[in-house]
Amino acid sequence: MKKLYILTLVLLFTGITSNAQLTVIHNFDSAYGQQPDGDLTISGNTMYGMALGGPGDSGVVFAVNTDGSKYQVILYFSKVKMKYTYGSLALSGKTLYGMAAYGGKGGAGCIFSVDTDGNRYKDLVDFSGYNGVDPFSSLIYSNGQLFGVSYNGDTNGVGLVFSVDTNGTGFKHVLDFNGTNGANPNCTLLLNGTTLYGMTYQGGANGYGLIFSVDTTGIGYKDLFDFNITNGSFPMGSLILSGKKLFGMTQFGGASDSGCIFSIDTTGTNYKDLFNLTNSSGYSPQGTPTLVGNRLYGMTLFGGAYGEGVLYSIDTTGSDYINRVDFSGPNGAVPYGGLTLSGGSLYGMTSQGIPWGNIIRFDTNTIITSTQQIQKNATGLSVFPNPSNGVFTIQSSVVSQQSLVEIYNELGEKVYTQLSTFNSQLSIDISSQPSGIYLYRVISENGNLIGEGKLIKE
Repeated sequence: MKKLYILTLVLLFTGITSNAQLTVIHNFDSAYGQQPDGDLTISGNTMYGMALGGPGDSGVVFAVNTDGSKYQVILYFSKVKMKYTYGSLALSGKTLYGMAAYGGKGGAGCIFSVDTDGNRYKDLVDFSGYNGVDPFSSLIYSNGQLFGVSYNGDTNGVGLVFSVDTNGTGFKHVLDFNGTNGANPNCTLLLNGTTLYGMTYQGGANGYGLIFSVDTTGIGYKDLFDFNITNGSFPMGSLILSGKKLFGMTQFGGASDSGCIFSIDTTGTNYKDLFNLTNSSGYSPQGTPTLVGNRLYGMTLFGGAYGEGVLYSIDTTGSDYINRVDFSGPNGAVPYGGLTLSGGSLYGMTSQGIPWGNIIRFDTNTIITSTQQIQKNATGLSVFPNPSNGVFTIQSSVVSQQSLVEIYNELGEKVYTQLSTFNSQLSIDISSQPSGIYLYRVISENGNLIGEGKLIKE
Protein backbone atom coordinates (compact mmCIF):
# COMPACT_ATOMS: atom_id res chain seq x y z
CA MET A 1 0.00 0.00 0.00
CA LYS A 2 1.29 3.45 -0.87
CA LYS A 3 2.32 5.79 1.87
CA LEU A 4 -0.43 8.10 3.05
CA TYR A 5 0.55 11.74 2.78
CA ILE A 6 -1.47 13.67 5.31
CA LEU A 7 -2.24 17.14 4.04
CA THR A 8 -1.97 20.20 6.24
CA LEU A 9 -5.20 20.95 8.07
CA VAL A 10 -6.89 24.24 7.42
CA LEU A 11 -10.22 25.04 9.01
CA LEU A 12 -12.12 26.92 6.36
CA PHE A 13 -15.68 26.84 7.52
CA THR A 14 -17.70 29.61 9.09
CA GLY A 15 -17.79 29.42 12.86
CA ILE A 16 -14.66 27.29 13.22
CA THR A 17 -11.72 28.92 14.94
CA SER A 18 -8.22 27.79 14.03
CA ASN A 19 -4.77 28.68 15.32
CA ALA A 20 -3.17 26.11 13.02
CA GLN A 21 -1.84 28.77 10.61
CA LEU A 22 -0.38 31.04 13.30
CA THR A 23 3.30 30.98 14.20
CA VAL A 24 5.02 33.08 16.84
CA ILE A 25 8.36 33.96 15.26
CA HIS A 26 9.78 36.32 17.91
CA ASN A 27 9.20 37.08 21.59
CA PHE A 28 10.17 40.54 22.80
CA ASP A 29 12.02 41.23 26.04
CA SER A 30 12.43 44.46 27.93
CA ALA A 31 16.10 45.00 27.05
CA TYR A 32 15.72 44.87 23.27
CA GLY A 33 12.14 45.98 22.78
CA GLN A 34 8.77 45.36 24.36
CA GLN A 35 5.05 46.06 23.87
CA PRO A 36 5.26 46.96 20.17
CA ASP A 37 2.67 49.22 18.59
CA GLY A 38 2.02 49.68 14.88
CA ASP A 39 2.61 47.64 11.74
CA LEU A 40 5.70 45.96 10.37
CA THR A 41 7.42 47.38 7.29
CA ILE A 42 8.77 44.63 5.02
CA SER A 43 11.52 44.83 2.40
CA GLY A 44 12.57 41.52 0.88
CA ASN A 45 13.07 39.11 3.75
CA THR A 46 13.61 41.80 6.36
CA MET A 47 10.99 43.42 8.59
CA TYR A 48 11.37 46.74 10.39
CA GLY A 49 9.36 48.05 13.31
CA MET A 50 9.36 50.01 16.54
CA ALA A 51 8.71 49.06 20.14
CA LEU A 52 9.05 50.35 23.66
CA GLY A 53 11.81 49.03 25.90
CA GLY A 54 15.54 49.42 25.72
CA PRO A 55 17.50 51.70 28.09
CA GLY A 56 15.15 53.92 30.05
CA ASP A 57 12.20 52.24 28.32
CA SER A 58 12.59 54.94 25.67
CA GLY A 59 11.99 52.69 22.67
CA VAL A 60 13.82 51.02 19.82
CA VAL A 61 13.85 50.57 16.06
CA PHE A 62 14.46 46.94 15.16
CA ALA A 63 15.05 44.67 12.18
CA VAL A 64 14.25 40.96 11.96
CA ASN A 65 14.03 38.39 9.18
CA THR A 66 10.61 37.13 8.11
CA ASP A 67 11.43 33.71 9.59
CA GLY A 68 12.11 35.34 12.97
CA SER A 69 15.90 35.03 12.80
CA LYS A 70 18.56 37.72 13.20
CA TYR A 71 16.57 40.10 15.39
CA GLN A 72 18.62 43.22 16.09
CA VAL A 73 18.07 46.69 17.47
CA ILE A 74 19.31 49.21 14.92
CA LEU A 75 18.47 52.33 16.94
CA TYR A 76 18.02 52.95 20.67
CA PHE A 77 15.86 56.04 21.22
CA SER A 78 17.68 56.82 24.46
CA LYS A 79 20.87 57.51 22.50
CA VAL A 80 19.23 60.21 20.36
CA LYS A 81 17.04 61.74 23.08
CA MET A 82 13.72 60.47 21.75
CA LYS A 83 11.06 58.63 23.68
CA TYR A 84 8.09 56.45 22.84
CA THR A 85 6.56 55.56 19.53
CA TYR A 86 3.03 54.60 18.58
CA GLY A 87 3.30 54.05 14.86
CA SER A 88 5.06 52.37 11.96
CA LEU A 89 8.01 53.16 9.73
CA ALA A 90 7.99 54.41 6.13
CA LEU A 91 10.73 53.08 3.85
CA SER A 92 12.34 54.70 0.81
CA GLY A 93 15.40 52.98 -0.61
CA LYS A 94 17.56 52.22 2.41
CA THR A 95 16.14 54.97 4.60
CA LEU A 96 13.49 54.53 7.29
CA TYR A 97 11.30 57.44 8.39
CA GLY A 98 9.32 57.55 11.61
CA MET A 99 8.01 59.67 14.45
CA ALA A 100 8.60 59.67 18.19
CA ALA A 101 5.76 60.84 20.41
CA TYR A 102 8.06 62.58 22.89
CA GLY A 103 11.58 63.90 22.89
CA GLY A 104 13.36 65.97 20.30
CA LYS A 105 14.57 69.49 21.05
CA GLY A 106 11.23 70.68 22.41
CA GLY A 107 10.21 67.43 24.09
CA ALA A 108 6.97 67.28 22.06
CA GLY A 109 8.11 64.61 19.61
CA CYS A 110 9.98 64.62 16.33
CA ILE A 111 10.27 63.21 12.82
CA PHE A 112 13.45 61.23 12.23
CA SER A 113 15.26 59.20 9.60
CA VAL A 114 17.76 56.39 9.94
CA ASP A 115 19.35 53.98 7.47
CA THR A 116 18.22 50.36 7.56
CA ASP A 117 21.62 49.42 9.03
CA GLY A 118 21.15 51.88 11.89
CA ASN A 119 23.55 54.51 10.59
CA ARG A 120 23.00 58.18 9.65
CA TYR A 121 20.30 59.04 12.18
CA LYS A 122 18.79 62.51 11.60
CA ASP A 123 16.34 64.56 13.61
CA LEU A 124 14.38 66.07 10.70
CA VAL A 125 11.62 68.04 12.44
CA ASP A 126 10.98 68.87 16.10
CA PHE A 127 7.34 69.35 17.08
CA SER A 128 6.72 72.37 19.23
CA GLY A 129 2.98 73.07 19.36
CA TYR A 130 2.03 75.05 16.28
CA ASN A 131 3.50 72.41 13.95
CA GLY A 132 2.03 69.59 16.03
CA VAL A 133 2.20 67.73 19.33
CA ASP A 134 1.83 64.02 20.12
CA PRO A 135 2.25 62.34 16.71
CA PHE A 136 0.58 59.03 17.59
CA SER A 137 0.64 57.73 14.01
CA SER A 138 2.84 56.95 11.00
CA LEU A 139 4.31 58.67 7.95
CA ILE A 140 3.78 57.85 4.29
CA TYR A 141 6.31 58.60 1.56
CA SER A 142 5.61 59.92 -1.94
CA ASN A 143 7.95 61.58 -4.46
CA GLY A 144 10.43 62.98 -1.99
CA GLN A 145 7.81 64.09 0.53
CA LEU A 146 6.50 62.71 3.80
CA PHE A 147 2.86 63.12 4.83
CA GLY A 148 1.53 62.61 8.33
CA VAL A 149 -0.78 63.80 11.08
CA SER A 150 -0.35 65.09 14.60
CA TYR A 151 -2.94 64.19 17.24
CA ASN A 152 -2.70 67.52 19.07
CA GLY A 153 -1.19 70.92 18.47
CA ASP A 154 -1.69 73.57 15.77
CA THR A 155 -3.64 76.81 16.25
CA ASN A 156 -6.78 75.09 17.56
CA GLY A 157 -4.95 72.46 19.56
CA VAL A 158 -6.68 69.49 17.92
CA GLY A 159 -4.13 68.41 15.34
CA LEU A 160 -3.24 68.82 11.68
CA VAL A 161 -2.22 67.11 8.43
CA PHE A 162 1.29 68.08 7.34
CA SER A 163 3.85 67.49 4.61
CA VAL A 164 7.63 67.81 4.78
CA ASP A 165 10.54 67.09 2.46
CA THR A 166 12.63 64.04 3.33
CA ASN A 167 15.56 66.28 4.28
CA GLY A 168 13.41 67.99 6.93
CA THR A 169 12.79 71.24 5.04
CA GLY A 170 9.59 72.65 3.57
CA PHE A 171 7.25 71.76 6.44
CA LYS A 172 3.67 72.69 5.44
CA HIS A 173 0.26 72.66 7.07
CA VAL A 174 -1.91 70.74 4.61
CA LEU A 175 -5.03 70.80 6.79
CA ASP A 176 -5.65 72.41 10.17
CA PHE A 177 -8.39 70.74 12.22
CA ASN A 178 -10.79 72.85 14.23
CA GLY A 179 -13.32 70.38 15.63
CA THR A 180 -16.01 70.94 13.03
CA ASN A 181 -13.83 69.56 10.24
CA GLY A 182 -12.44 66.88 12.55
CA ALA A 183 -10.23 66.67 15.61
CA ASN A 184 -7.37 64.55 16.93
CA PRO A 185 -6.33 62.45 13.91
CA ASN A 186 -4.70 59.18 14.88
CA CYS A 187 -4.39 57.52 11.46
CA THR A 188 -1.81 56.78 8.82
CA LEU A 189 -2.92 58.71 5.75
CA LEU A 190 -3.90 56.94 2.53
CA LEU A 191 -2.69 58.53 -0.70
CA ASN A 192 -4.45 57.89 -4.02
CA GLY A 193 -3.13 60.07 -6.82
CA THR A 194 -3.02 63.51 -5.26
CA THR A 195 -5.80 62.85 -2.76
CA LEU A 196 -5.19 62.04 0.89
CA TYR A 197 -7.80 60.06 2.83
CA GLY A 198 -7.91 59.74 6.59
CA MET A 199 -10.01 59.68 9.75
CA THR A 200 -10.11 61.75 12.91
CA TYR A 201 -10.70 60.23 16.31
CA GLN A 202 -13.08 63.00 17.38
CA GLY A 203 -14.84 66.02 15.94
CA GLY A 204 -17.19 66.30 13.01
CA ALA A 205 -20.94 66.86 13.07
CA ASN A 206 -21.53 64.52 16.01
CA GLY A 207 -18.21 64.66 17.84
CA TYR A 208 -17.43 60.96 17.26
CA GLY A 209 -14.94 61.35 14.44
CA LEU A 210 -15.17 61.47 10.66
CA ILE A 211 -13.71 60.32 7.35
CA PHE A 212 -12.12 63.07 5.26
CA SER A 213 -10.28 63.67 2.00
CA VAL A 214 -8.02 66.54 0.99
CA ASP A 215 -5.62 67.25 -1.87
CA THR A 216 -1.91 67.06 -1.06
CA THR A 217 -1.76 70.82 -1.69
CA GLY A 218 -4.36 71.43 1.05
CA ILE A 219 -7.28 72.36 -1.21
CA GLY A 220 -10.52 70.48 -1.80
CA TYR A 221 -11.21 69.31 1.77
CA LYS A 222 -14.29 67.07 2.02
CA ASP A 223 -16.07 65.69 5.06
CA LEU A 224 -16.96 62.31 3.54
CA PHE A 225 -18.75 60.79 6.51
CA ASP A 226 -19.57 61.61 10.14
CA PHE A 227 -19.73 58.83 12.71
CA ASN A 228 -22.65 58.87 15.16
CA ILE A 229 -22.17 55.82 17.47
CA THR A 230 -24.84 53.79 15.66
CA ASN A 231 -22.67 53.58 12.55
CA GLY A 232 -19.41 53.56 14.50
CA SER A 233 -17.39 55.98 16.61
CA PHE A 234 -13.84 57.00 17.56
CA PRO A 235 -11.78 55.41 14.74
CA MET A 236 -8.14 54.82 15.68
CA GLY A 237 -6.94 52.92 12.63
CA SER A 238 -6.46 53.79 8.98
CA LEU A 239 -8.23 53.27 5.67
CA ILE A 240 -7.38 50.95 2.80
CA LEU A 241 -8.53 51.31 -0.81
CA SER A 242 -9.85 48.70 -3.23
CA GLY A 243 -11.16 50.06 -6.53
CA LYS A 244 -13.39 52.95 -5.53
CA LYS A 245 -14.17 51.66 -2.05
CA LEU A 246 -12.52 52.51 1.24
CA PHE A 247 -12.48 49.98 4.09
CA GLY A 248 -11.79 50.67 7.74
CA MET A 249 -12.70 50.01 11.37
CA THR A 250 -13.92 52.03 14.33
CA GLN A 251 -12.84 51.41 17.89
CA PHE A 252 -16.31 51.83 19.36
CA GLY A 253 -19.90 52.26 18.18
CA GLY A 254 -22.04 49.88 16.21
CA ALA A 255 -24.79 47.63 17.56
CA SER A 256 -22.81 46.60 20.67
CA ASP A 257 -20.68 49.77 20.98
CA SER A 258 -17.68 47.45 20.45
CA GLY A 259 -16.58 48.80 17.08
CA CYS A 260 -17.43 47.92 13.51
CA ILE A 261 -15.89 47.12 10.13
CA PHE A 262 -17.17 49.35 7.32
CA SER A 263 -16.90 50.24 3.65
CA ILE A 264 -17.64 53.52 1.87
CA ASP A 265 -17.17 54.86 -1.66
CA THR A 266 -14.37 57.39 -2.14
CA THR A 267 -17.08 59.96 -2.91
CA GLY A 268 -18.50 59.56 0.60
CA THR A 269 -21.60 57.68 -0.56
CA ASN A 270 -22.81 54.13 0.06
CA TYR A 271 -21.54 53.75 3.61
CA LYS A 272 -22.06 50.17 4.77
CA ASP A 273 -21.64 48.78 8.25
CA LEU A 274 -20.18 45.42 7.20
CA PHE A 275 -19.95 43.84 10.64
CA ASN A 276 -20.70 44.88 14.22
CA LEU A 277 -18.06 43.55 16.58
CA THR A 278 -18.94 41.93 19.91
CA ASN A 279 -17.11 40.48 22.87
CA SER A 280 -17.13 36.98 21.39
CA SER A 281 -16.08 38.06 17.88
CA GLY A 282 -13.39 40.38 19.19
CA TYR A 283 -13.83 44.10 19.83
CA SER A 284 -12.18 47.51 19.97
CA PRO A 285 -9.88 47.36 16.92
CA GLN A 286 -7.14 49.96 16.73
CA GLY A 287 -5.32 48.86 13.59
CA THR A 288 -6.11 48.70 9.89
CA PRO A 289 -7.63 45.85 7.86
CA THR A 290 -5.53 44.20 5.14
CA LEU A 291 -7.00 43.00 1.84
CA VAL A 292 -6.11 39.50 0.60
CA GLY A 293 -8.13 38.52 -2.46
CA ASN A 294 -11.72 39.35 -1.63
CA ARG A 295 -11.26 39.09 2.12
CA LEU A 296 -10.25 41.57 4.79
CA TYR A 297 -7.92 40.43 7.57
CA GLY A 298 -7.48 42.37 10.79
CA MET A 299 -7.03 42.17 14.55
CA THR A 300 -8.98 43.43 17.54
CA LEU A 301 -7.56 44.68 20.80
CA PHE A 302 -9.81 42.65 23.10
CA GLY A 303 -12.46 39.94 23.10
CA GLY A 304 -12.57 36.49 21.61
CA ALA A 305 -12.42 33.20 23.49
CA TYR A 306 -9.79 34.42 25.97
CA GLY A 307 -10.49 38.15 26.02
CA GLU A 308 -7.05 38.95 24.59
CA GLY A 309 -8.14 39.89 21.06
CA VAL A 310 -8.57 38.01 17.78
CA LEU A 311 -7.25 37.78 14.25
CA TYR A 312 -10.26 37.71 11.93
CA SER A 313 -11.17 37.59 8.27
CA ILE A 314 -14.35 38.74 6.55
CA ASP A 315 -15.55 38.94 2.96
CA THR A 316 -15.52 42.47 1.52
CA THR A 317 -19.32 42.19 1.15
CA GLY A 318 -19.63 41.81 4.92
CA SER A 319 -20.43 38.08 4.89
CA ASP A 320 -18.58 35.12 6.38
CA TYR A 321 -16.86 36.67 9.41
CA ILE A 322 -14.40 34.16 10.90
CA ASN A 323 -12.26 34.26 14.04
CA ARG A 324 -9.09 32.80 12.58
CA VAL A 325 -7.11 33.13 15.81
CA ASP A 326 -8.12 33.75 19.41
CA PHE A 327 -5.15 35.28 21.19
CA SER A 328 -4.55 33.68 24.57
CA GLY A 329 -1.17 34.87 25.86
CA PRO A 330 1.23 32.17 24.63
CA ASN A 331 0.31 33.01 21.03
CA GLY A 332 0.14 36.75 21.72
CA ALA A 333 -2.31 39.16 23.29
CA VAL A 334 -3.74 42.65 22.83
CA PRO A 335 -2.61 43.63 19.30
CA TYR A 336 -2.62 47.39 18.76
CA GLY A 337 -1.56 47.35 15.13
CA GLY A 338 -2.49 45.72 11.84
CA LEU A 339 -1.16 43.04 9.52
CA THR A 340 1.33 43.32 6.64
CA LEU A 341 1.08 40.93 3.68
CA SER A 342 4.24 39.44 2.19
CA GLY A 343 4.62 36.25 0.18
CA GLY A 344 1.25 34.79 1.07
CA SER A 345 1.72 35.38 4.81
CA LEU A 346 0.46 38.10 7.10
CA TYR A 347 2.86 39.51 9.68
CA GLY A 348 1.88 41.47 12.78
CA MET A 349 2.71 42.22 16.39
CA THR A 350 0.96 41.87 19.72
CA SER A 351 1.70 44.16 22.65
CA GLN A 352 1.48 41.43 25.28
CA GLY A 353 2.11 37.69 25.64
CA ILE A 354 5.03 35.84 27.28
CA PRO A 355 5.44 38.51 28.62
CA TRP A 356 6.40 41.53 26.50
CA GLY A 357 4.64 40.92 23.20
CA ASN A 358 5.65 39.09 20.05
CA ILE A 359 5.81 39.01 16.27
CA ILE A 360 3.41 36.62 14.57
CA ARG A 361 3.03 35.10 11.12
CA PHE A 362 -0.34 33.95 9.79
CA ASP A 363 -0.19 31.86 6.63
CA THR A 364 -2.86 32.52 4.01
CA ASN A 365 -1.32 30.29 1.33
CA THR A 366 -2.71 27.19 3.00
CA ILE A 367 -6.21 28.62 2.89
CA ILE A 368 -6.01 29.31 -0.83
CA THR A 369 -4.35 25.98 -1.63
CA SER A 370 -6.86 23.94 0.36
CA THR A 371 -9.79 25.73 -1.25
CA GLN A 372 -8.44 24.91 -4.69
CA GLN A 373 -7.94 21.27 -3.71
CA ILE A 374 -11.48 20.97 -2.41
CA GLN A 375 -12.90 22.39 -5.61
CA LYS A 376 -10.77 20.03 -7.68
CA ASN A 377 -11.06 16.82 -5.65
CA ALA A 378 -14.42 16.93 -3.86
CA THR A 379 -16.56 13.96 -4.87
CA GLY A 380 -19.97 14.76 -3.45
CA LEU A 381 -19.44 13.20 -0.03
CA SER A 382 -22.48 13.42 2.21
CA VAL A 383 -22.89 12.92 5.95
CA PHE A 384 -25.98 11.86 7.85
CA PRO A 385 -27.42 12.45 10.32
CA ASN A 386 -25.79 15.83 10.79
CA PRO A 387 -26.17 17.14 13.50
CA SER A 388 -26.10 13.91 15.50
CA ASN A 389 -25.21 12.56 18.94
CA GLY A 390 -21.75 11.70 17.63
CA VAL A 391 -22.37 8.74 15.35
CA PHE A 392 -22.19 9.72 11.68
CA THR A 393 -22.29 7.95 8.34
CA ILE A 394 -20.15 9.26 5.48
CA GLN A 395 -21.49 8.26 2.09
CA SER A 396 -20.09 8.39 -1.46
CA SER A 397 -20.72 6.25 -4.51
CA VAL A 398 -17.29 7.12 -5.92
CA VAL A 399 -14.87 6.10 -3.18
CA SER A 400 -13.98 2.41 -3.15
CA GLN A 401 -10.40 2.29 -2.03
CA GLN A 402 -8.24 2.26 1.08
CA SER A 403 -8.79 5.69 2.58
CA LEU A 404 -8.01 7.63 5.73
CA VAL A 405 -10.68 9.53 7.65
CA GLU A 406 -9.52 12.22 10.07
CA ILE A 407 -11.57 14.42 12.39
CA TYR A 408 -10.36 17.60 14.07
CA ASN A 409 -11.90 19.76 16.78
CA GLU A 410 -12.17 23.56 16.78
CA LEU A 411 -8.64 23.92 18.18
CA GLY A 412 -7.18 21.98 15.25
CA GLU A 413 -6.50 18.88 17.37
CA LYS A 414 -6.98 15.49 15.74
CA VAL A 415 -9.57 13.58 17.78
CA TYR A 416 -10.31 10.65 15.46
CA THR A 417 -8.58 8.70 12.73
CA GLN A 418 -9.64 5.57 10.85
CA LEU A 419 -7.97 3.73 7.97
CA SER A 420 -10.53 1.64 6.11
CA THR A 421 -11.66 0.38 2.75
CA PHE A 422 -14.39 2.87 1.90
CA ASN A 423 -17.20 1.17 -0.04
CA SER A 424 -20.06 3.68 -0.41
CA GLN A 425 -20.61 4.11 3.34
CA LEU A 426 -18.45 4.41 6.44
CA SER A 427 -19.63 4.80 10.01
CA ILE A 428 -17.63 6.95 12.45
CA ASP A 429 -18.21 7.47 16.16
CA ILE A 430 -17.09 10.55 18.11
CA SER A 431 -19.79 10.29 20.79
CA SER A 432 -17.10 10.48 23.47
CA GLN A 433 -16.13 13.98 22.32
CA PRO A 434 -17.79 17.14 23.68
CA SER A 435 -20.53 18.90 21.75
CA GLY A 436 -19.33 21.29 19.08
CA ILE A 437 -18.25 21.70 15.47
CA TYR A 438 -15.70 19.34 13.93
CA LEU A 439 -13.98 19.03 10.56
CA TYR A 440 -13.70 15.70 8.75
CA ARG A 441 -11.28 14.91 5.95
CA VAL A 442 -11.16 11.86 3.68
CA ILE A 443 -7.74 11.22 2.08
CA SER A 444 -6.94 8.57 -0.50
CA GLU A 445 -4.00 6.18 -0.22
CA ASN A 446 -1.98 8.27 -2.68
CA GLY A 447 -2.39 11.37 -0.55
CA ASN A 448 -5.15 13.13 -2.52
CA LEU A 449 -7.87 14.97 -0.67
CA ILE A 450 -11.15 13.30 -1.59
CA GLY A 451 -13.34 15.68 0.34
CA GLU A 452 -14.01 17.39 3.65
CA GLY A 453 -16.80 19.07 5.55
CA LYS A 454 -18.32 19.96 8.92
CA LEU A 455 -19.78 17.70 11.56
CA ILE A 456 -21.97 19.03 14.34
CA LYS A 457 -22.17 16.98 17.52
CA GLU A 458 -25.10 17.92 19.70
